Amino acid sequence: MEKLFAATGYLTFLLAAFGYRTIVAAGHGDSGWRRPVSRIDAVGETTCAVGCLLSFLGPVLSAVGAVPEADLGYSGVRLAAGALLLVSGAIVSLSAQAEMGSNWRAGVEASPSLVVTGLFRWIRNPFYLGCILAAFGAAVAAPTIVGLLGVGAHLAAALVIVLYVEEPMLEEAHGRSYVAYRQRSGRFLPRMLPRRPA
Repeated sequence: MEKLFAATGYLTFLLAAFGYRTIVAAGHGDSGWRRPVSRIDAVGETTCAVGCLLSFLGPVLSAVGAVPEADLGYSGVRLAAGALLLVSGAIVSLSAQAEMGSNWRAGVEASPSLVVTGLFRWIRNPFYLGCILAAFGAAVAAPTIVGLLGVGAHLAAALVIVLYVEEPMLEEAHGRSYVAYRQRSGRFLPRMLPRRPA
């Protein structure tokens, strides 16, 4: 039950977050997908794809007996916690995409305008946060080393892309308005205390 939920739930998340958005963007004449802008971006994007694959394969490989599942007990609790995390991640990611509208891209590109409303008011990268939560939810519901590696890959990809590609690009494109936005918002989680201006 847990393995089936983790695999189908995470696959549904991927189809909603990437497949559906691609179809919507294609209806406007642009798939929304972008090639990596640098080698470091290519590393980040590849790591993200590997994370998605591992997060899906973890419960699948466990279901067929190819990978052992950690015996943590409390399967009902794990299933409920995994479901909560996965659904929360999907809501956060899909809400972020909706708030970005035509500015959303699968890949890095400086948007013509900064989105600073909705979730973006508090968090600069809610889409990445949602992806990490969804992957973690699948790993909690069906805990395997493969699934945990998927979560780690998601975290590493988000850090690489955001720190070394997106933030410098957005600062160059939007200057002081982005710097001010960065001061008052958190990277992946809401900022608890305001940051002093540099």
